[in-house]
Amino acid sequence: RAERMLRPIEGPSWGYRFRGRLSVRHVVKKGKVLIGFHERKSSFVADMSSCEILPTGLSALLLPLRELISGMDERDRLPQIEFALGDATTALVLRHLQPLGAADLERLRAFGARHHVQWWLQAKGPDSAQPMEGGDAALTYKLPEFGIEICFTPTDFTQVNSQINRVLVESAIRLLDPQRNERVIDWFCGLGNFTLPIATLAREVLGVEGSDALVQRARDNALRNSLHTRSSFVARNLF
Repeated sequence: RAERMLRPIEGPSWGYRFRGRLSVRHVVKKGKVLIGFHERKSSFVADMSSCEILPTGLSALLLPLRELISGMDERDRLPQIEFALGDATTALVLRHLQPLGAADLERLRAFGARHHVQWWLQAKGPDSAQPMEGGDAALTYKLPEFGIEICFTPTDFTQVNSQINRVLVESAIRLLDPQRNERVIDWFCGLGNFTLPIATLAREVLGVEGSDALVQRARDNALRNSLHTRSSFVARNLF
């Protein structure tokens, strides 16, 4: 029996989803493009004109995105759009099964400029995602309780609900209560979401992660936050 039961962490019920994957389907019989989540227990894409769990600005892009994809030459070869929101930047990652022509690229540029989003193109797996020209503004989120700002790419793992993440990090570190004379190991450290806040309190922190790319991003974040002398990161197979 647990000696202490913690209350579940709560957050906003609406407008909370800061990352996710939208399916794209050109339905020839209906003469339109659908962009949204799958229907429950189905491979069909829901006919969505808005979505209450998305931030307002992103929900408002669903219909403009439909119009954009409908007018693209490769609309039948664009299966998904992944989205990631930082504190000041929205990134959209377009999965394309064929190289995009000049006309389609120009349509994306115009849409990005009009709606203040940056496009990334993904030709194969997640590691192939690259920003379009001029679309490399950093995605960041803050952990203000610790004076930390985390930089990430739209295909990196981050928590879906940024507000819940802030509460989770603060609660976990309060329970851990790291002391100035202690060394701490953070397994599956990712970008340094827990590692770097711990580094503000402990003597030293070692972050261990299976992804070489995430390890490098965590090192960059340590340097960005002037915590590189109190944290280190290594890549190891953790499974």
